[in-house]
Amino acid sequence: MTYVGAPYNFVSFPDKVIVRYDDISQLPRHDRYVEGAYTGNIQFSIVAETPIMVSNGISSPKQFLRNEKGDFIIPGNTMRGLLRTAVQVLGQCDISADIEDQRYLYRMFSNANKSLGNQYKQHIGFSVEEQDIGGFTSAKTVLTHVKAGYIKKTGKDSYVIIPAKVDHQGRQYYKVKEFEMRRMPGIAAIQDKIKWMYSKDIANHVHARKRLIAKDWEWYEQLKRIEQKTFEPYSTSISYSFDTGRDKVTDLAEASKLPLQGTILCTGFVQRKIHHYVVREPDAHVPGIPIDKSDIEAYERDLRLKKGNKEYYRLPRDEHMLKPVFYITNGERVDFGFMPYLRVFYNHSVREGVPPAARISGEQMDYAQSIFGFVNRRSGDEKASYRGRISVMDLHCTEGKTMKEQSMMLFEPRAASYPLYVKQNDVWTSYNDSGFELRGMKQYWMRQAEAPEAVLDRDG
Repeated sequence: MTYVGAPYNFVSFPDKVIVRYDDISQLPRHDRYVEGAYTGNIQFSIVAETPIMVSNGISSPKQFLRNEKGDFIIPGNTMRGLLRTAVQVLGQCDISADIEDQRYLYRMFSNANKSLGNQYKQHIGFSVEEQDIGGFTSAKTVLTHVKAGYIKKTGKDSYVIIPAKVDHQGRQYYKVKEFEMRRMPGIAAIQDKIKWMYSKDIANHVHARKRLIAKDWEWYEQLKRIEQKTFEPYSTSISYSFDTGRDKVTDLAEASKLPLQGTILCTGFVQRKIHHYVVREPDAHVPGIPIDKSDIEAYERDLRLKKGNKEYYRLPRDEHMLKPVFYITNGERVDFGFMPYLRVFYNHSVREGVPPAARISGEQMDYAQSIFGFVNRRSGDEKASYRGRISVMDLHCTEGKTMKEQSMMLFEPRAASYPLYVKQNDVWTSYNDSGFELRGMKQYWMRQAEAPEAVLDRDG
């Protein structure tokens, strides 16, 4: 087993899969006895070496599952799954079909994995440009690959992105500094629709622009003192003026009042952040960019794992809603999110990390598949299913006792943390790297003692 310092470990994949049958036609039939084979039943008992909990799923607090007679039970299907896992390990089976072929998302800047950070910057087109403003040299970040538009629901789990109109430089969105927004003539009419990161005092700092350009840390300390603790992400329709000579947004007002139309927004707050974003209006003459259904599912799965307020980052719920979005098109898929520094898809899915030697080929079957059955497996040009050859009855508790009520943090095991799930060598390896390998089948250690809630980590 490969050691990882966590409450779980990994059973390594087999060096070679043991093939029980070469094709589906060799499987025993269910409607007849097979000469030389066995039939009958096996009675067994199990002992709970540590406290266990099989919830009834309905009561609160959770109660152990009981049958109609009031006896504590473990459902036969639950035990069948445990037996199948044991057969997969001991029978050197192919478990790749059991691994949900998920593709995770990431955003990476400062981390031990500098390679992944560089890959992320390259993917979004991150670069730093110097500009001279009033005698000061300012570093301006540019994301050349990130575009802006509006995401729209077109059906059940179906979405398209309508690109925003482009300006004379091909841009679809602009940065706007909050202390400049506070001074704009038309801001009073829409200030209640904007979620401000800082109090009004940001517009009154002496030499605010000079201090910003000079990266004066004292100025940043002033920002910290005037942060709005109640800030939350927002977007709202506006009109705006743009000075091409100064290359900046010069005024904001309610929709239709100023020459240009669009949406202003600001997402998650981080210290020293001072920008809001203006997205130009949608371009009705450009075809919508469809998003693959699997990528929609991956985004929503990633969102479920997000901490804090998720509401702003949810996809539109109805087909009449246009929501500002940032995206990257790279030919294969569309990366999308609701901030310019969006989370992007890894190059490879999790299942691709199962080594070739641990997979069966063609119509071959291992012991787990031939005993417990399978559904919709490819057989020639069609798909075939096979009913399992064993059934497991419910297990009844014959002795034992209930424990006092306990609070526990239960989390779904997930492979998003690539340093734990992917084999690491001298250099960091992630789902972005060709030839990466998963460590194996994840298994939790038996708990030797009751752990208080505060000690349990995200994986339980």
